[in-house]
Amino acid sequence: MPAKSPQINKSFKVVNGGLLKKLFKGKAKSGSLKCFRVINEERLKELFKGKVEFGSIKKETLSDQRYLFICMTPRSGSTFLGSLLRANSFPQTGEHFRMVGGTLDKRLSISGAATFEEMFKFIVETKSSPDGLFSTKCDFPQFYPLLASGVFEHYLSNVSWVMLNRNDILLQAISLFIAKKSNYFHTSKEHLKYRTEVNSVEYDYNEILSCLNSIENMRADWERFFQAFSINPLRISYEDLVADAAGTVTDIADFSGFMLPNGSGVEVGEPGSTRSSLATETAIKPVSTQ
Repeated sequence: MPAKSPQINKSFKVVNGGLLKKLFKGKAKSGSLKCFRVINEERLKELFKGKVEFGSIKKETLSDQRYLFICMTPRSGSTFLGSLLRANSFPQTGEHFRMVGGTLDKRLSISGAATFEEMFKFIVETKSSPDGLFSTKCDFPQFYPLLASGVFEHYLSNVSWVMLNRNDILLQAISLFIAKKSNYFHTSKEHLKYRTEVNSVEYDYNEILSCLNSIENMRADWERFFQAFSINPLRISYEDLVADAAGTVTDIADFSGFMLPNGSGVEVGEPGSTRSSLATETAIKPVSTQ
């Protein structure tokens, strides 16, 4: 069932106490939020500097809004999962809070938002389904500004939290290393020409270890968040998703209270071939509710 209003675990050990003040110059709320470590902290500071204000929350909460958050780490199968969910009538489950690569500037331009809160509301209102479900996936650095701005505490009470991990974290780290080196993250017809670049990536122990540490740190940040706010997420793995796509989608639908449409069953190809916008057209059929 969706998590109710967050309850802070008062016994939670706080570390890195000055992080929020340092990151958002004292404008964000303090308290238990200060316990989180953010990967690429300096990058986040520079990303938002001079573009978005993180003042106090001023808007009324979206009382009838429901949320599905897929909490993930890089190369855990989130794009594959998002394609499956979309094929089964969930709203688009994209990285709606991804702010790098010019995305922040684009969203600010389209929305006209002056504050992070206004941008959040714009994203939710434009990406939600007609019946009021907003579905997103995010890694912890993408989620962190929602914590620091006060958006989490004010808006995110009716949330279904799903934690997506990959059991084989070493293979996940190798996948992340190859993706970074080749700039080849998702497979689609137009990306097939890059396969040669992927095959030519040279082994580098230290960089693979760095990717492994990054994934482990991000997993730890998610677990700190769940503990701090007494959240018990639905836990799924990439391996579960590959072995039983229909069962995984059904579990998420049951957990979030989402009504799946009648369908003809799931037909899933290789996960790599479904990590693109082509997935719903070529590889995935709806989950049967018969």
